[in-house]
Amino acid sequence: MALSGDLTSYNVHTGYSSIEAYKDSLYVGYLQNLAIEDYAKTLIEEKEIEKYYKDEIVSDIKVSHILITANVTDDMTDEEKDTAEKEAKDKINSIIDELKKAEKGKVAEKFAELAKEHSMDETTKENGGSLGFINKETLSSEYDELVTAAYNLKDGKFSTKMITTELGYHVILRTETKEKAKLDDVKEDITETLAVEYLQKNQVSRAKALQELRKEYEVEIVDSELKSQYAKYMQGMLNYYIELDNQAKEQTKK
Repeated sequence: MALSGDLTSYNVHTGYSSIEAYKDSLYVGYLQNLAIEDYAKTLIEEKEIEKYYKDEIVSDIKVSHILITANVTDDMTDEEKDTAEKEAKDKINSIIDELKKAEKGKVAEKFAELAKEHSMDETTKENGGSLGFINKETLSSEYDELVTAAYNLKDGKFSTKMITTELGYHVILRTETKEKAKLDDVKEDITETLAVEYLQKNQVSRAKALQELRKEYEVEIVDSELKSQYAKYMQGMLNYYIELDNQAKEQTKK
């Protein structure tokens, strides 16, 4: 049985007699997940939040890029594809050389000019290649290498080495940095992120959270049959998440 880490998945795997019962299970699972995440937030300590803020929260930066893609088609031979890739790399390197020749104080102007002339990103080229203000999670994962490189630059500096992404080859320019968000303004988001990470690393804590929440709100089950069914449900859930944690440990060892 394939396992995934939320209560909706657990409920689905338990099996249901009708579509309505299945829908009810999804809804209950959704509410349970919200309650569990809220409970997990209470487990996050202030020092964890402060550390995450210090290490992970960064200022927004304004970035422009020039993209060159290789003119590769499926019907090309490997040799033809290699030639097309080399031409694209040579093109981006020639653009970098042009930027190096730009007068001090006119790099941004030259960059915008070259973007309009050469960039293959039709969305940004007419705006000088501007991606606007970005942060670590602003762009899709295709831009991960570009974003990392941008944060290693200073304002007014461009990348002197070609940056390779899934999209092609880039040169980038960082032009501006905003003030870092205050801790109080991002504290809630950080807490939520850390809570989700905690639950991902400690799947069994999802079942334990429901047990603790029941104690907190002093929920008592009077009906003996319902109490028995609930106990079986909770035990099944506990076993499910123990298995998830064991799988994760095995993956870590590999």
